[in-house]
Amino acid sequence: MTLFQEHIEILENYIKVNATNTHIYDLAGAYAFLGDRDNAYKWLDQMPYADVTTFLIQIDPMFDSLREEDRFKEIMNSIDTQRAKMRVILENIIASEDMKNVLR
Repeated sequence: MTLFQEHIEILENYIKVNATNTHIYDLAGAYAFLGDRDNAYKWLDQMPYADVTTFLIQIDPMFDSLREEDRFKEIMNSIDTQRAKMRVILENIIASEDMKNVLR
């Protein structure tokens, strides 16, 4: 068993008990690094787009094997869309009268 296979086994056991975004990200990265695209995408599809790890996917070399694939690009576009929506929500909150009073 390789180090990555051991890592995958440990992460899958953690996720059964307490799935954190970091565990899901790490598991997707390990599968991507090993060339197991199906399992990499299985876990990438479960990641919340508001999580900080979604910023790392864009530069993490663990995902290099997926980076040029249409499915990966779709995930990145979806992340960008979710970020844009979140940005508008936050801008509206900041622009609200209640927030202006808090900031004074």
